[in-house]
Amino acid sequence: GANPHWDHYFTNTGAQRTPLPTYPFQHTRYWMESAAPAGTLSHPFLDTALGLADGDRFLLTGSLSLTEHRWLADHAVHGDVLLPGTAFVELAMQAARHVDHAFLAELTLGAPLVLTEDTGVHVQVLVDGPDAGGRVVSVFSRPTNATPDEPWTKHAEGRLVAARPASADGDLIVWPPTGATALDVDACYTEGSERQYGPAFQGLHRAWVHDDVLFAEVVLGEGQAADADGFAIHPALLDAALHPLGLAPFGRTGDAPLVPFAWDDVAVPTVSTRQLRVRISPVAPEAVSLLIADASGATVLEVGRLTLRPLQRGAGQGSRSLFRTSWVRSAPPAPGTEPALVWLPHPAGDDAVESAAQTLAALQQWVGDEHAADTRLVVLTTGSCLLDTDAPTETARSLTNAALWGMTRSAQSEHPDRFVLVDVDDLDADWRPTVTAAVATGETQIAIRRGEAYVPRLVRAVPGSAAGPDWSSATVLVTGATGALGGLVTRHLVVEHGAGELLLTARRPVPTELLEELTEAGAHVTSVVCDLTDRADLAAVLAAVPADRPLAVVHCAGAVDDAVLVNQTPEHLERVFAPKATAAWHLHELTRGRDVTAFVLFSSAAATLGSPGQANYAAANAYLDALAHHRTTTGHPTTSLAWGPWATGMAATVAARAGVRPLRDAEGLGLFDAALTAGAPVIVPMHLDAHAVAGDHAPVPPLLRALVPTAPRRAADRAADGFAERLRPMTPTDRNAALLALVRTQVAAVLGHSGPQAVDSGRAFSELGFDSLTSVELRNRLNASTGLQLPSTLVFDHPNASALVDHLRDTMFGAAPADIAPAAGIASQDDPVVVVGIGCRYPGGVGSAEDLWRIVVSGADAVTGFPQDRGWDLAGLDPARPGGSATREGGFL
Repeated sequence: GANPHWDHYFTNTGAQRTPLPTYPFQHTRYWMESAAPAGTLSHPFLDTALGLADGDRFLLTGSLSLTEHRWLADHAVHGDVLLPGTAFVELAMQAARHVDHAFLAELTLGAPLVLTEDTGVHVQVLVDGPDAGGRVVSVFSRPTNATPDEPWTKHAEGRLVAARPASADGDLIVWPPTGATALDVDACYTEGSERQYGPAFQGLHRAWVHDDVLFAEVVLGEGQAADADGFAIHPALLDAALHPLGLAPFGRTGDAPLVPFAWDDVAVPTVSTRQLRVRISPVAPEAVSLLIADASGATVLEVGRLTLRPLQRGAGQGSRSLFRTSWVRSAPPAPGTEPALVWLPHPAGDDAVESAAQTLAALQQWVGDEHAADTRLVVLTTGSCLLDTDAPTETARSLTNAALWGMTRSAQSEHPDRFVLVDVDDLDADWRPTVTAAVATGETQIAIRRGEAYVPRLVRAVPGSAAGPDWSSATVLVTGATGALGGLVTRHLVVEHGAGELLLTARRPVPTELLEELTEAGAHVTSVVCDLTDRADLAAVLAAVPADRPLAVVHCAGAVDDAVLVNQTPEHLERVFAPKATAAWHLHELTRGRDVTAFVLFSSAAATLGSPGQANYAAANAYLDALAHHRTTTGHPTTSLAWGPWATGMAATVAARAGVRPLRDAEGLGLFDAALTAGAPVIVPMHLDAHAVAGDHAPVPPLLRALVPTAPRRAADRAADGFAERLRPMTPTDRNAALLALVRTQVAAVLGHSGPQAVDSGRAFSELGFDSLTSVELRNRLNASTGLQLPSTLVFDHPNASALVDHLRDTMFGAAPADIAPAAGIASQDDPVVVVGIGCRYPGGVGSAEDLWRIVVSGADAVTGFPQDRGWDLAGLDPARPGGSATREGGFL
């Protein structure tokens, strides 16, 4: 009967609410069981060693993942699971062993390797040919689901040498060390530290200090003992040998702990051990030497110098989750049918909502009207997208037209092959043939510049090495501070970036708990209730900031009001535009005369990718992206972050699309920092699994073709066109079965079921969990599979899978015929007939195949009376008796 307070119980644990699935829980295992890797190496991470053809070089390859190597999840930094730096040292040691080198002269660690639950990584250890200084060794990784264009990341580089140096002075035979003071090792594993060590990495058992020299005793956990012999030294054991650094006065610089950066003069172990004695001696302000022995005191490993550097938050966030749009020349079309295009007149006016409402009405009318399957409506604009070579155009008109692009992208995602976006630099030029040629190649978004067609492609954005904005020296204005993302970013700026002066605005009061938390973290916070859509109201808020103090802006405010395209209204547009786009324009105008050190807009990937049911939201965010472009080109650097879905906030309720995983809080904040160093006005931070996109049944959008290699759209069309022909020779029963399998498979994919067997064909779609958006997705999938043009009301018109199968069959083949056996034809005289065997007794004196053929050819009467030689109780068959039976004259077979 207890009523636990779960909100309190999970406070500060990182726990998040997860939407329940649309179907009952099933006791089904969803993970694959991994087999042991096979190859030439017996190593937990590496399985193959190759001698390369171009010189005396070697490559060691393998893979690792949290699924196969679960103990790695116990090494977390700021919420990210990182492969410990000691693992790179161990991989270099394996390379040294392979080329008969006994010494790692140096190894410098570079980019951290972040491990996630949803994908593993391939690992390569490359050993170059020998030179006067030894052999260069490098460690690379790439996700197992990487696309061919995705580069390998270098995590470490060093040099191997054959000669072993003299051993370090001293030994560790006397134990515990004489005269040393015991330290509290529990402090290394307390909650709330930047580094979170799980059981596999809590190997530090005892520690001492004597004259600035640290001594420690570390033991490998029982769960890792099985792998110990496969490593030169287990990474978790070597990592634990460094944990005493967190207890030493030289183990921290400022507020950040020191972590390994460069290893020098490392002797490769020759024996494996599970318990170590460690001596750590300072050799410089941020460098130490190590002497490591086994439980008997015999030396196992020596490190002449280990250089340390401060731990950086977000250092593990690489370029995998950062993207930008690149415009490339359209490929020439292949010979074929010219597409039929209808041109929507170029919109006039600078009012974004009014122009969007007019275009919305045109899109809705086009969807509702009957058109030929290949006829597309072209939405024509000018200045709505800026290519790298474009000069800035008139701002207000361009932002208005950019909003139309965002809205139409959403319409394209709901209604594939119905709309085309075209932006031209000269309306009076002869650009129509160029557009038609680009559409013939499958392109749906086209920019005409100087007579040539350019098309957008999403590519990876690379974070820069320079620091991001200086948040500590400015008054940081955060709009939408009461929202989930606004609160997360505000905390992040204070705790991680030292923002000390905050100005928080929102449509309602900022929660007292957030204000108290920020104040306790050392920030001075001013909270103002402000209507950002009221220019005068916002101007009064900004006027309170001293004119001589720099200003940094983070615009997080926004709202969603989703509806499928045919249900969108001008009111939907206004409700979303006001807090997002109108407020951004006011911020732009009111801060142009100020010293602005950062101007960051929170946009959405819906504006870039298109998102079903969010035409209004995509339009407002496309406006923000265009504003960032125009501010940057006019000397006001601005970054619009077109976020993919988060697991927190408004996007947490949005249905996941294929290949996109929501961002966890720590991931998103790390990408926030990384994106602001990428140097592009619009960055798309999101988890995009290109292989999942390619594997999804729907055709890959042209925007993603640089990330997901795919056949042209027309190839998909031809495959769909053949669907009916593959079904046509089937019997009606088999045809229905094939259609039902198709429907159940697509329903399962849309709803996230494990497979078609989980879909009850008689259960109503509404009971299965379908809504307007998932109905549109199912319609699109079926269109792509069958080549049909089905209406968006498909699910509502046909209530379950069986009814939908009937509709698909009737649409493709007409009303279903009765399922009867085909009538036998009359054979000609020279048709060959083969009688394989006779297993029954026939009337008419037939006792062999020859007798049967004689009756067939002659047409003789084979009718006989009731058989008397079958051993039956003929008297018992009297129809006058109970259970009796009768036969009519006409024979019996």
